[in-house]
This record gives sequence, structure tokens and C-alpha cells, in this order.
Amino acid sequence: MLALGLYFVIIYRCLATARAARDRSGLPRLGVVCTFAGQALLNIGVVVACCHDGVPLPLMSYGGSSLASTLLGMGLVLNVWMRRLVN
Repeated sequence: MLALGLYFVIIYRCLATARAARDRSGLPRLGVVCTFAGQALLNIGVVVACCHDGVPLPLMSYGGSSLASTLLGMGLVLNVWMRRLVN
């Protein structure tokens, strides 16, 4: 339950970051959030036997390319958050 709570906190904060963007840079970051949330929700669906095919759980599953793409996406989201107050 703690891991699920942390995933929902990450998703909520990423959505808040996309909303706080002053220019259109928040829109591509919304795609990063949707990808992250989709992977997490699909993996949770596999665990509770609602779905039959799974994907790696973001930030927890072992795998170089999945982890690299997730960290790259989170870096883009953090970049928008860092520059939200800049003209």
C-alpha cells in the first residue's frame, strides 16, 4: 500500500507540475505522466488479475532501458518544475 501511495503522489505532483508550466512545455510532460501512470496502472492490473499482459513497474522493475526512459522523463518533468517561475 505504501508503494501504491507513493506512485499516486508522484503522479499527482507531476500533474501539478504540468499545470504550473507557464508556457506550452507542460504538454509534452503530460505525456510523460500518462506513460508513467499507464505503466503503473497496467502492472497493478496484472497483479490483481484484471489484465493478462504486463509491463515493467516504473522505478522498481529491473531493466536498463525501462529505468533509463523513466528517469529521463522524470528529469524533463523536474526541469519544468525548476523553471516554472522564470520569465
